[in-house]
Amino acid sequence: MYAKWNINVYTVTFETGEGIEVEAVEVNHGQTVAEPEEPTWDGHEFAGWFKDIGYTEEYDFDTPVEGDFTLFAKWELVETAAQLITKGGKIADLTSTFGPKAGATPTEQELGFYNAGYSYANAAFSIFLYSGDDAIFGGDAEGTEPAWWGYKIALTHLHDNVFIVEKNIGYAVDVPQGVYDYILTGIWRSDLYSGFEFVQFLAAGEILIIEGVDFAGEGGEVDGLIKKYAATSVDNYYGLTITPGTVLPVPTKRGFVFAGWYDNPQYQGEAITTVTAATAATVFYAKWEEAPRLMITFETGITGINVYLVFRFDGEKVKCPADPVREGYTFTGWYTDEAHTTEFDFDTEIVANITLYAKWEEVTGEEE
Repeated sequence: MYAKWNINVYTVTFETGEGIEVEAVEVNHGQTVAEPEEPTWDGHEFAGWFKDIGYTEEYDFDTPVEGDFTLFAKWELVETAAQLITKGGKIADLTSTFGPKAGATPTEQELGFYNAGYSYANAAFSIFLYSGDDAIFGGDAEGTEPAWWGYKIALTHLHDNVFIVEKNIGYAVDVPQGVYDYILTGIWRSDLYSGFEFVQFLAAGEILIIEGVDFAGEGGEVDGLIKKYAATSVDNYYGLTITPGTVLPVPTKRGFVFAGWYDNPQYQGEAITTVTAATAATVFYAKWEEAPRLMITFETGITGINVYLVFRFDGEKVKCPADPVREGYTFTGWYTDEAHTTEFDFDTEIVANITLYAKWEEVTGEEE
């Protein structure tokens, strides 16, 4: 009896990352693998094949093969174009690239009202857009009652008529006035439904292009149209040419503190501040953390006469609200103290929580 043996054949795989693909090869047990032709990657120099993705041990091609394995190409940056994904943040002195990608098809929804309350006669689309400074989403025809039953979405303004979905708030009653740039609200009723589902399923990161709205106007009924794009269907980034030593710029975003650039959208690993020769990423993602909110309270001193509190962030200014009305009295201004000795200057930057006090003067019989 004679034993027959078949030699083991192993597969060696080459992982090039963003470089030109190198095909895997099969090698008999005990033989060596031939070093392939160097791959290429625009803007990078090839720096060898390594046994691990951390590039701690370079592979010796004179080593006999004894099993399947993968080799990893190491690259060193020379110069390349990078994309900075800010998710609503802005970078001074850089030009942003924005636009739906070829073939991207939006979901469309008609918009009923901008910056106004609703009534049965004008709520056909059951979807409304409010400035973040509006008194908490007026729910009656005069816009005076909070629409607590509305389904709410926070929007960050990117530019012109373009917005990014910041947060799906839902039915929460406590939606701080002044925290978000805009609020989109959907109303559900058996006879008012068309826009509700559109609003309910909006997700953070999606892009909205809102047409037919004069954002500098007074609001009211509009012939508006909202086009929704998935985040992956839109080019929305700042371009930057990077080389070893490039310091990544610091973006800004209202209501948030910048927490670093990462080479992945999950923000795993260490933040990147300066590009090195070993930097393999060409897309960088900004991480944000919510900034502390500063509260401006308007105290009228009279039960039943209310001015909604407003929130701001450090260094911002607050708009003067509409004058409150009290029968038999004239409102004469907002003051920083209960004794009404110092009138508040609405051109002042807000740096801490403050309370402003209404001053009233009684109307005499002659004035009446």
